[in-house]
Amino acid sequence: MKGRYLGLVSALAVSMAALAVVGAVEKNSILAPLDLDGGMDPLKVPFLLAADDSLRTRMDIARELMEEKDASPTDAPTEPPTEPPTEPPTEPPTEPPTEPPTEPPTEPPTEPATEPPTEPPTEPPTEPPTEPATEPPTEPPTEPPTELPAEPPADVQNPPDPGPEVINPDLSVWESAEHVDDAWFDDALFIGDSRTVGLRDYCRTGNADYFCSVGMSVFNYAGKKESDKSYSDMTLTQLLSERSYGKILVSLGINECGYPIPSLMAAYTRFINHIRELQPDATIVLQGIMAVSRSYAARGSYFSPAHLGEINERIRALADGERIFYIDVNSAFADSDGYLPAFVSPDGCHLYIKYYREWMNWIRCAVLDIPA
Repeated sequence: MKGRYLGLVSALAVSMAALAVVGAVEKNSILAPLDLDGGMDPLKVPFLLAADDSLRTRMDIARELMEEKDASPTDAPTEPPTEPPTEPPTEPPTEPPTEPPTEPPTEPPTEPATEPPTEPPTEPPTEPPTEPATEPPTEPPTEPPTELPAEPPADVQNPPDPGPEVINPDLSVWESAEHVDDAWFDDALFIGDSRTVGLRDYCRTGNADYFCSVGMSVFNYAGKKESDKSYSDMTLTQLLSERSYGKILVSLGINECGYPIPSLMAAYTRFINHIRELQPDATIVLQGIMAVSRSYAARGSYFSPAHLGEINERIRALADGERIFYIDVNSAFADSDGYLPAFVSPDGCHLYIKYYREWMNWIRCAVLDIPA
């Protein structure tokens, strides 16, 4: 009897060790390098994979990313803060940004100018003290190109309002143009990166929900948990599984623009198909990637109007005019050369608060002909 007991204990110990080894391999070789492990115990990984749909989704995306790593860039810039100030800095930076992108473009990046650009420089320093060393990572990051940490230097956090003298009359017309009312957004969900965070924080409309965060992309959305006024601590898959939406407005792409376009669009298409699977009756509105300023575009060719325009044309092609629609924000915000005007942005990428409101006013107009 004692021999049988010892045999059972030994078999159990061997089984637990094998599970721990499998879990450690899955966690350390796939989830951890892409920052998708969530600090989980390796021993629990095999059991969680069997019971947790969200974890399996994360694992599938992790494996896809690992398979695509040879085609993916290894270096891309980071995105500016989610809390936009209300006035551009009056002093240009004394040095060009020193932090390399965390995702390389398909073409060699352009060296930033060492002299102030011809337009008034509006970008805050892009490398706070807590940023890692400038050595590029050996693995492709899961949050590529343009977002900085949420806490920029204090001198650009909350400068005073720029005042009415810099308001562009061509943008302010959207408030008085024909548009949908707040009730149109009562069954809407906004999905996006830190630019959408600005819409959420400064110009909420109707009873819409928001699933957005700094660094969010079509490559890493499955691993993110967010909260909003009407829900708490959910992944996007959980949110779309538990709630029903009539409209879903998507604004993603600036964090991904350093990837090769075929890889980016393959992930973008999977993302939209995932939404369609979970919300088959929803109308999906795809927003084109908003342009960046001339000085911001100098960081790399992947920020150029031509490159962003090519991605936007691929996004436009996903719209069928029946259940999926495309709206082009650059028709309202970009200048004649395809750049974001410097006066609407403190950093060349995000907007001042008043222009987030103009963006929302423009959305109200742009969706006017989309079926409710």
